[in-house]
Amino acid sequence: MFPKYMIALSVVLLLVSTLCATAMADEFNSKLETAKSADDAMTIVQEYLPKMTDVNDLRTLQNVWMRIDKQACTAHFLAMHSQQPDSPVYHYLWVRTSEDDEMQIAEARKMITAHPEFYWGYRVLYAAYLGTLFDAKASTEVKERVAAYLPTDRILMHDGLKRFPGDEYALIALFNLYSYEKNYPLAEQYILGVSDPSALNANMDSIMSFVETSGRMTAFERLVPLMISAGISSGEINAADSTDVYDSYYNYMLGKTKNWDAVKQFFASHPQYMGNPKYNGTLLDMYIATQRYDEALNFISNALEKGEIDYGDLNDTEGWEALHELPRWKRMLAKAKADWEATEPARREAALANRKDTPAPLWEFPDKDGNIVKLADLKGQIVILDFWATWCSPCRATMPVLDEWMRTSMPKGVRVFSINIWEQDPQNAKKYIAEKKYRMTYLAGDADVSKNYGITGIPYICVIDKDGKIAWDKSGSGDDLAGTLSYWVDELIKPANKGE
Repeated sequence: MFPKYMIALSVVLLLVSTLCATAMADEFNSKLETAKSADDAMTIVQEYLPKMTDVNDLRTLQNVWMRIDKQACTAHFLAMHSQQPDSPVYHYLWVRTSEDDEMQIAEARKMITAHPEFYWGYRVLYAAYLGTLFDAKASTEVKERVAAYLPTDRILMHDGLKRFPGDEYALIALFNLYSYEKNYPLAEQYILGVSDPSALNANMDSIMSFVETSGRMTAFERLVPLMISAGISSGEINAADSTDVYDSYYNYMLGKTKNWDAVKQFFASHPQYMGNPKYNGTLLDMYIATQRYDEALNFISNALEKGEIDYGDLNDTEGWEALHELPRWKRMLAKAKADWEATEPARREAALANRKDTPAPLWEFPDKDGNIVKLADLKGQIVILDFWATWCSPCRATMPVLDEWMRTSMPKGVRVFSINIWEQDPQNAKKYIAEKKYRMTYLAGDADVSKNYGITGIPYICVIDKDGKIAWDKSGSGDDLAGTLSYWVDELIKPANKGE
């Protein structure tokens, strides 16, 4: 427990993979840097479209075009496929514009049958399965329909790996296939074949879910050091911190796999971590799971006294149910509640300290339907911005809190936007927020907005007043987000209330 102290490795490692760029793609990207608007970018797309024939170049161009005008991009590549039906390149590029995974599976099968040496046909197949059958968030209905094709498509996936040995996308797809089927030895075999840190980082959630479900720590022990080494090389991780990064996450995963003997041995071998907030959760879970209740209560009491947890944490205690009927727990809970209520004025004062009052950088971004939302049009309203990415565990932990606050506590006249940045899979990000049915308005951000707002880590949340100025902000998931948001918003609407 104590998730606020858990530093997810995926937050530390923001490693973006790119395919080998040609001179033409480099030239295209350089030209794009001069664009000052979507119209400028579209002009550059149209300039380079006739020049490009290489599939990787066209993918690069297509990525830009789909962000500007997806409908026109889809229409163009459909027309090209219709004109050249025997071209696997234009077949692939048309299929790639679709968000219909089932259609992509059917078309991928056609591509592979007609052009078995064409890599991108297999790539579409892998991606479509990763977005449906192997995606925990996909609907049961879709999974059932897709599963019917699996006996045939499994052969195609293996054939793809034979034709393109070592292809990491194929290895990841087969890893997910055998994880889905609970064939854990085979799943582990395929994921251990992946060595690209950015590919591993992009699949961090599924790898950690596999380790937790299967209890097989080998994947963690072999793959996470690769990501840490890459993080050191890229400057994302300080070499001096690398051991602590690994140990903290290793300790966390031992707890998730409920390997309590290994947890006990870990602390016996690393006594320096006893009492370290990043390691507290696993230690406490071990005490409770092994029925060492007195030690668990001593641990919690000590954490309360040090201010490491508070009453809010005691109300979010999944896994602590065994303690709830103990008289000492009930006394501890009552005292924590009284202390929490007594410190409310101080919490409010702390949340409202250091008001910024700086003009919010303007932006205009598309929502999930492609409609452009402009910050300039929101003047006169209180605006909350939540900057996030799907790979960011604290971001995903923050979003349901933000959604619940909107549902239960948000006053009228407030707009909340979740701006997706630093994303590895923009389409999946849009799908993620839709499937969760979050109330925040999804916006597809860009690299410039993070620079303009000075964002160095996510989640980053700020509130903009009615005059278009940033009033307060915070980085990281932190403590009592809902309470902080209420303090911010109440303070900003106070002048209007006084005039009523």
